[in-house]
Amino acid sequence: MICPHCKRKHIVFNGRLQDGKQRYKCIDCKKQFCETTGSFFFRNRTPLQILIVAIFFHLFVPARIVRIFLYFLFRCSLSEASICSWSRKFLDRCPDIQQRGRPATIIIRHTDEKKIVIAGKEAWCWSTADPATTVLTSSISWSRSLADAKNHLRKHKKIESTIDIHVTDGLQSYIKATHLFGRTTKHAVRGLQEQPFVYKKRILFISNLPVERSNSRVDAYIKLKVREHFSNFKQAERTRKAFMLTQIIQRSAFRCKGLGAFSTALDEQTTFAELAAPPTILH
Repeated sequence: MICPHCKRKHIVFNGRLQDGKQRYKCIDCKKQFCETTGSFFFRNRTPLQILIVAIFFHLFVPARIVRIFLYFLFRCSLSEASICSWSRKFLDRCPDIQQRGRPATIIIRHTDEKKIVIAGKEAWCWSTADPATTVLTSSISWSRSLADAKNHLRKHKKIESTIDIHVTDGLQSYIKATHLFGRTTKHAVRGLQEQPFVYKKRILFISNLPVERSNSRVDAYIKLKVREHFSNFKQAERTRKAFMLTQIIQRSAFRCKGLGAFSTALDEQTTFAELAAPPTILH
């Protein structure tokens, strides 16, 4: 444990708070703190367990359903506005999330953009997925220019420095942006139908269907959360982060690791509660 004020490790026990939480004191800066100091849960009168459950389930279902679930589980009456407010604060603090693709002999990645509406204006949601339709990197921009395509692929390059085949649609910006991965990366323009592609004397049948299926899941999630349009850019970013979180949680549950720990590009064993703490603990 480190001091949230001076970031040093000379910590000693200093009694307990009225609610039973352990209190600590920093020998260097002489300040007192508890485990939740500086985090999303600091000075929140709602019990920590209820907060975590409410935010967790609000990632998957609307607030009205979460409210009913909390009543039967904890016998507490909470408003939908409170649940939405907690989720907004949590997602604002949550760092950007990316996933590592599954290991493969030939690394194939699919990139596509889909149109969304933010405050009545046209915007674009970019997604890079693996052949298993899992979105690895996502981003939002106001246009789909070459600069925006490069920004998205630079973001993906942070978790995968090289890929073998980059599959996209006919947008010309992808052709130049693919060069960011190096000359060894091959670019393939494909639609929904599989077509042969020769790579290192091997014939592969590939299409851009995986990322199209991912975009369908993104559409369904947007309709579930905001009914097809966003009121501002920040709301769109929150929804994008929430979708990435749901993917990671579902992927972790499928691997039987439990819902408490999941893999991100920032930390291999970051718990759900830790994501609510300041982003500095993940860097």
